[in-house]
Amino acid sequence: AKAMNKQPHPTTWQSHHFRAMGSQIVLWLDTGNIAQAAAVFAQAENLFASNERTLSRFLADSELMQLNSRSGQWVTVSDLLWREVTLALEMARQTDGRFDPTLLNALAQAGYDRDFAEIAGVGNGRWLESEALYGRWAEIELDEMRQAVWLPAGVALDLGGIAKGDTAQQAIKLLQPFGSCLVDAGGDLVAGRAPTGY
Repeated sequence: AKAMNKQPHPTTWQSHHFRAMGSQIVLWLDTGNIAQAAAVFAQAENLFASNERTLSRFLADSELMQLNSRSGQWVTVSDLLWREVTLALEMARQTDGRFDPTLLNALAQAGYDRDFAEIAGVGNGRWLESEALYGRWAEIELDEMRQAVWLPAGVALDLGGIAKGDTAQQAIKLLQPFGSCLVDAGGDLVAGRAPTGY
């Protein structure tokens, strides 16, 4: 068998690793300017931290959890939460509910009420017995003029998958002006423009 040639990363590829949103995040940027890379990496890490503070289901005081605690009433939300809720509902529509942002109560009942890194053998299928706890995404109402969300009584949102992938997209917008780039957000891969000359 012919040996495959492994092409090394260009020497200008800078990388940065950190934890956020329950995942290992890795950023790559093709630039010879190490100080500039460090500065933009810090901005991207701060973006992940800020979005997590707003969108996490594991932080009782996050804006998402404040919205969830006010089901049955209209709640005016920030630009970020509005963006993620509308993205989640669009994904639910496009998948005919296969993607369902209203799974939070079912996840909690099944024991997934803490970071997945803390769970060992908790899931036992109990959520399958509780169909009333999810599948109500189509009942959520949005008021675009007031940027307000109405969750039906008892409905709670989990935006984890959407939030992490979208934050990776936002990070690419920060990195891309400085060179070719890639974001790996716990397996959610987002690429900027391709490197040239390699």
